[in-house]
Amino acid sequence: MKRLLLLLFICFTLHGLYAQKAILDINLGLGFPVGEFGDKTDAVGVGATANLLFPIPNLNDAVQVGFGLGFMEYGNTRTDEIINLDITQGNTLIDRIQIPMEIRASNSILNGHAMVRFQAPTQVVKPYIQGAVGFRRLATTTRVFDRSDQGFFRDDDNDDDLIESINNLSDWVFSYGGGGGFMIEFKNGFGIHTGVTYMLGGRADFFDATDTEQWDINFSGSGNFDPDDLDAGDLQVDTSPKNAKIDLIIAEIGFRLQFGGKSNTQQRTNNTWNGN
Repeated sequence: MKRLLLLLFICFTLHGLYAQKAILDINLGLGFPVGEFGDKTDAVGVGATANLLFPIPNLNDAVQVGFGLGFMEYGNTRTDEIINLDITQGNTLIDRIQIPMEIRASNSILNGHAMVRFQAPTQVVKPYIQGAVGFRRLATTTRVFDRSDQGFFRDDDNDDDLIESINNLSDWVFSYGGGGGFMIEFKNGFGIHTGVTYMLGGRADFFDATDTEQWDINFSGSGNFDPDDLDAGDLQVDTSPKNAKIDLIIAEIGFRLQFGGKSNTQQRTNNTWNGN
């Protein structure tokens, strides 16, 4: 996978040096799980994507190749819990301390794809279709905060009371698909567009908000109590992930910026001025 991504990066970089211009798409998007993925979660992803495309020279922007990166969150939860910390000496219970904790869990999808877009060489409104192939990474991260007045777990160098950030899950899958939309081009290389893409993916483990809302955080440490020697790594999250084939329908809306060369609108204006 790393070699494939490196090869794609080198190819697109060399093509970018040769291309007459580059097009940057920046989009807001929603991700709707479908198929088996949709059967196992009601979550809707919210995020953003950026695509860098290079038109093939002498084709009036009809064929563009490039790559895109995107990030999407599909479920954040915040819960408050009381952790009971037993203070023991040998087998004797000396005291029990109740420590209020704030637990924040976030589920996310990171994706990267090589893509090719075929765009109608019309003037203002430009329909397009595109295909993409690449990867998708599903991850779940839990952050635990000490909200006690005494700051039993608190690090003096940490101002936000964070005890630990735990990576509960990280799973990579192959991803591919296609879709279409339309572009509205204005002057100076600026445009807006909207589109829908159906992305198929491999099988992966994942959590959603309904899972993280039910998590129990337990402190597994033991021994004589010393605030300076508490190990935040003793905080354990009890949970089991779901598994499904990760298919998504992604709806996007955003704007386009053109770098280098002249936009088609400028070219048409120049041709009219020159009497062509």
